[in-house]
Amino acid sequence: MADLAQKDKRFGDIALDMRLLSEEKLDRALVVQDLILTRTKVHMPIGKVLKEMGVLSQDQIESVLAAQKFLGADKMEGDPDCQCDPPENLHANQGNAKVLSVTITKDKLSAFISPNGQKPEGLTVEALKEYLKARSVVFGLVADEVLERYLALEKLPMEPFKVASGVEAIPGKPPEIIYHFDTDPLRIGTLKEDGTMDWKNRGDIPQVKAGDILVEKTKGDPGKPGTSVCGKEVPPPRMRNPKLKFGKGAQRSEDGSHILAKIDGTPKLGSDGKVFVFNMLDIDGDIGVETGNIDYEGYVEATGGVNSGYAVKAKGLRTEGIQDAVIEVEEDLVCHAGMYGSTIKVGGSLKVSHVHNCTIEVLGELVVEKEIYESTIETNGRCLIVDGKIIDSRINAKKGIYAKDIGSEGSTPCKLTIGFDRKYERDMADYRLEIDALKRQKQTALEVQPQLASELETIDKDINALTREQNNFALQKRQFEEQLRGEGPNPVDPDDEEQRAMLEEMIAELAEKNEEFNTRIAPLAAKEKEIKLQLEAVEERLKASAEGVEELKEIMELLTEAQKVDPGIPELKIHGTIIHKTEIVAPHKELTLPEDMQRVRIAESKVDPESNRYHIKISNLR
Repeated sequence: MADLAQKDKRFGDIALDMRLLSEEKLDRALVVQDLILTRTKVHMPIGKVLKEMGVLSQDQIESVLAAQKFLGADKMEGDPDCQCDPPENLHANQGNAKVLSVTITKDKLSAFISPNGQKPEGLTVEALKEYLKARSVVFGLVADEVLERYLALEKLPMEPFKVASGVEAIPGKPPEIIYHFDTDPLRIGTLKEDGTMDWKNRGDIPQVKAGDILVEKTKGDPGKPGTSVCGKEVPPPRMRNPKLKFGKGAQRSEDGSHILAKIDGTPKLGSDGKVFVFNMLDIDGDIGVETGNIDYEGYVEATGGVNSGYAVKAKGLRTEGIQDAVIEVEEDLVCHAGMYGSTIKVGGSLKVSHVHNCTIEVLGELVVEKEIYESTIETNGRCLIVDGKIIDSRINAKKGIYAKDIGSEGSTPCKLTIGFDRKYERDMADYRLEIDALKRQKQTALEVQPQLASELETIDKDINALTREQNNFALQKRQFEEQLRGEGPNPVDPDDEEQRAMLEEMIAELAEKNEEFNTRIAPLAAKEKEIKLQLEAVEERLKASAEGVEELKEIMELLTEAQKVDPGIPELKIHGTIIHKTEIVAPHKELTLPEDMQRVRIAESKVDPESNRYHIKISNLR
């Protein structure tokens, strides 16, 4: 997966250099690519993503793939890095008004001259070399005799004449990321050419010990610089320097060149390139009365099965069989035997021998070896049972259904829905509900906001009125205190006991009134603070609602774009027999088979490329 990411990075860099797209569009395409990988567990090349988004054409994609070798080799123009002036007149003598133009290729490795009109008279090799030198063309000049032969021509050809060649830089070898563990241990079995499934390549879950090397980064080779026709160093082509990324359970070595296991467990390469080590829970026997329900953030591997009435929640699960259980795993589930009467939710792919009376939701692909019987299944990938049969079941498969036989004479007909992305529909519905809730939250806040503002204004007026009155009493108190101290315009005689007693009494009354004002103002101030906090909370809710709505709209837009780039495949391939009355539902059409059919392909398509009319076409399977 890391190699694929590196290839995509190189493709994007070249497309940017060729100005075929903007960084913004490339970044958006990478987000869409990541969404597709997350939702389907399938890596779509970035070129295909850009094509499906309408950003690049197939011709442009092919030109990008070939561009590294030929970019700029045929385009001649002045090069500011070489300090080459724009083409000017070259005079063999003062009376000559004709010119020779000097141009330098974009890669700085070739210089050309071309006449603009008649041949300059009296032009010598030395004069031409001086002219080239003045335009910074100083390296890799052709031999003097070659220039002499060119100047000796009676009429100079209009085609550009190469006068200098630089030395091309030797590309280096970028550092390489080497994984010392199987990065895809639970791979789905592959379809053989004859349409059967290879079930032997099931893969083993890798195990590591603390300190084991998980990833190694080689030093690479920086390459060797070249020399431009201007005598300047030409650096080797820019190389991507991959980073070692790690997460929980892993760590970087002291010299930074390795990622090591921090704990014993199972290594895992994430879709973002990070390497993790998860604890592995090994269960010798069944998951049942001896173990209880399992809720584990790592991987679970049981030599037995999951017994009736028990539940497993884990990163991934490998077991023998599952009976009347509830299973939820974030990644892949491998069940070597069968599943019976269980509710299964899988965030990756599911491989199982046979399925009876189950309700299953799979984000990746569903691979069944023998049969699906009386079950309700939804998968965002393909439903593959190419060597087995489907009986009395309801199946929704975004990428189509591939089976040997469908239905039987004595069973209820199957209902097969193809080409729909039910997870996308549910996610979009959930996001719309979230947006409605945020809008209601915003509306409630908008209704509360003016009420709180009005209440705050009333309290402010009351506080201001009381404060003004309190300040008047405080001023009188200070004036009386000044009189007692013998200060101000009306000082009291220190010997006037009666006047002093009266002032002291008035000062005490004013102090008492001040306390009364404080008592009246305090609850108003507390209420004012409370309302201000409420207003701040309302403003935060308004801001959070607006940001939340915009964020959800962006997610919905990206999901819709990813859905367009990675659409469903409304297709059935039957290698054996499909029984009459089987109901087939495609995005635009529905069909109930009127009769039994053998070895057929049933798919929805447009009646013709220009119309928006669809039909379900039945054709023989090759």
